[in-house]
Amino acid sequence: ACAPALALFCILLLPVPESPRYLQMWGHQAEAEAILRRVLIGKEEEIQRVLLHWKEEEATMMQKTWNDHLEQLKALPGHLGFRLASYCWIARGGSGLVVVGTYFGLLMKGMGHEATLRWYAIGTLGKTLALIPPVWWLIDSYGRRAMFIVSALACGGSMAAAAAMQLSGAGLTAVAICILLYFMSFSLGYGPVVWVYCFEILPHQQRGRAATISMLLGDIGSGMLLISGPYLIELHAVLPYVVLAATNLLAAGFFFSKCPETTGMLLERASHVGTPPHRDV
Repeated sequence: ACAPALALFCILLLPVPESPRYLQMWGHQAEAEAILRRVLIGKEEEIQRVLLHWKEEEATMMQKTWNDHLEQLKALPGHLGFRLASYCWIARGGSGLVVVGTYFGLLMKGMGHEATLRWYAIGTLGKTLALIPPVWWLIDSYGRRAMFIVSALACGGSMAAAAAMQLSGAGLTAVAICILLYFMSFSLGYGPVVWVYCFEILPHQQRGRAATISMLLGDIGSGMLLISGPYLIELHAVLPYVVLAATNLLAAGFFFSKCPETTGMLLERASHVGTPPHRDV
């Protein structure tokens, strides 16, 4: 039981730099610029854009009142990037990972305690290993939008297959294999890409606030699915798989029709998705 906590503690001991924006806001300009240059090696144009933006924002922040912050908050829903990020987080919550992970024992009821734990461990390991290709290669090679679509389609397909296995009486082992594929499919796009894509398209003037609100909306959607999970299982064992297949296929349609690609864009440009400068690219 102590192993996960110990592993997390060891990870936190690694030299993780402080946020350069935070350092700059507290007057540590030289240290902030040094970290920024270390992170954005060779991207001098983007470094200069960020530094210029910091100076402009510092000048305007000194003049802002509480009323100004409230007006900015009210303006968030009008920003396309904020709306897209919110929908992406909602789609991620609707993918059902929390539901499948939390109620895995109920979904595998009748398999046996040891076999259920073994399959859950295999699924968790597969989910972790499946993170490696997108994180190290696929996100930048094939793009954020493509990975979102593939992940959503694969998650929906694996849930549809699990429903078919459940209905046909193929056995819980076949259903467990489908769930394993679902876990791995989640890691292809939903898992890592949402953290990159959503932070790229949020309005840079209030990225932190916009990120918090958009993530909260996704958590609410995930929580609603989590609450409904036991009721769906009680109604019929196949219902959770059918619902999650539908939500993932709907998410794939959303990613395909509404989400613009941001791979290769400067951060400042990506935060203006949907505006005329973006459409002209």
